[in-house]
Amino acid sequence: TIECLKHHDPRVRRAMYQAIVKRPDIITREFFELAMQAVESESEAWSVKDPALQMIGHCETEWIVPHVDALLPYLQHEDWWLQNAALTALTPVVADERTFRKVLPPIGELVRQNQRTALTAGLMPGIRARIKAAAPEVHQLAVKTLKESYTEFAGVRTEPGGQDVSSTYDAHLTFIASSLADVPGGLDILYEIARERHPNEILPYKEYFLNADPSRFGPGLREAISPIITEELIPEFVGRNRERLQQLAASEVQSGYPGGSRDSIDGLVALYNRAGADEYDWHMFMDLRNADWSYHSFDPIAEEQVPFDQLIARYRDITLPPGMQDWFHSDYESDDTAWKKGKSPFGQYLGILPTKPIHKCGPGCTGPGCFGATKVNTLWEKEVLLMRGHFRVPPMKAGHRYRLRINDGNHVGSGGGHIVYVNGQPLIEAKTCNGRGSGGLPKGAYLTQEHLEAFRSGSVCIALKTFLRYNDKYKVKPTTKEPQGKISLHIEEQKLPPMGDDLVQKSATVVAMLSTDWQLAQDPDDRERMEAAQKFRFNGRFVPNTQLIGTWKAVGMVKSLDEFSPEQRMNPRQSKIASLIFHRNGQ
Repeated sequence: TIECLKHHDPRVRRAMYQAIVKRPDIITREFFELAMQAVESESEAWSVKDPALQMIGHCETEWIVPHVDALLPYLQHEDWWLQNAALTALTPVVADERTFRKVLPPIGELVRQNQRTALTAGLMPGIRARIKAAAPEVHQLAVKTLKESYTEFAGVRTEPGGQDVSSTYDAHLTFIASSLADVPGGLDILYEIARERHPNEILPYKEYFLNADPSRFGPGLREAISPIITEELIPEFVGRNRERLQQLAASEVQSGYPGGSRDSIDGLVALYNRAGADEYDWHMFMDLRNADWSYHSFDPIAEEQVPFDQLIARYRDITLPPGMQDWFHSDYESDDTAWKKGKSPFGQYLGILPTKPIHKCGPGCTGPGCFGATKVNTLWEKEVLLMRGHFRVPPMKAGHRYRLRINDGNHVGSGGGHIVYVNGQPLIEAKTCNGRGSGGLPKGAYLTQEHLEAFRSGSVCIALKTFLRYNDKYKVKPTTKEPQGKISLHIEEQKLPPMGDDLVQKSATVVAMLSTDWQLAQDPDDRERMEAAQKFRFNGRFVPNTQLIGTWKAVGMVKSLDEFSPEQRMNPRQSKIASLIFHRNGQ
């Protein structure tokens, strides 16, 4: 290795430094000294300096501290890839008490002037982590430095050749904001400077504030954030998502992932939670996780069996055993010799009852998200599992919604597909396992309108069919025969948060709306005119137009006003709106 680092050919030296970067565990003090010689040499090839700087970033802090002055000039190098390597080299000393005052300001200046994402997007993750774990005086200088990087950002929206790079400009401001939000004490400063730059936004970079631990807020931000959420963000959210919120609240929508980050009501609940109103979370309604079930497990007939390595998830149409065609009906009378009694969860791993979590679940999967680590009670014997049971239902509450949860793992690749019936009617069918992007989402189904009546009756029959599988991947077929599966279910309820018309009307005062003037100013060839265009902002007051107040009936529909003639007879049924009533209060 030493011979290669001292080789006369720079290509060999470069290759060796690149190899060492991938094996930082073998770095010695001698390697470091040779790398510093390469960095300090005026004759060394830049192609060698690049990996040498990267290797230095993996060295001991004590080694680097005496050489900081030799590394700092590379932050101003004419080539961005050496600037990037210098950031890596300086990472170990960026928050050291002996060097942070010397290192942080030039890094902040580089970030202020940079508009190349490949160089750095705000602060590198390694730099952020070291600053975050450092002493308060490091936090203070980092906040001051990043504040200047943001407020005095030197990026451009248009390249000299005329290319529009405004998206890159905005992205780098976001990168700097993200870096500032990561520093203890940075959120308070970000709140101040972001509101100055974006005066028409309710809470710029709101994800950083809403996802942060409130204990990190200073007194001023803590006092400001709650009314911003209740008076502005919640009305804005309701106004923008009104249609979807109404559909979900009316139990008109079905999904195999009922709730979570894709659910508008849960998004609204998250805002209420941040404002201190925590009564709208999901809670247990019918705990059937350890319920008694009638069950039957079997292998498909010979011609419907599929080799273990030919399917990822094995859910498919199969022939049911004789006499079981109506097994999911509420009035089905089972053959006691074929059906057994068992307590869920049902499970199998390699032919026996699992003694540890399977399907990517870990010891922490005990709820309320994933229940994969809970004890398995009954062996899932063969490939197909049918389970059914009659259950008493507690009184259902007005102003609530309900969901059924399938507990076979909430991780990507978990589960083997299933179909659930309520009183003989299909509630939900999932033909495969959890795919990409579904990790952490609750699996199951909403209890929609057509099924709620069955639950309101006080007694319900629930039936489920599912299949074993042979791995826990979501798009790779099994290579070894490892039969596995686990399943149980339960039902949850959620009190609906406020989302009424009062919030919709309030949203009109905080959400900028399009107008004719704004639309006319949308000219890609005139950026200044576009940026100066103002959207309509409602001040909350109505001035009645006496010529409009009253009831209006549709007489027809035209594509433009020019086509309309009072003398022409039209068909009012073409209009989607039969009539409108305008009141004096703007409703």
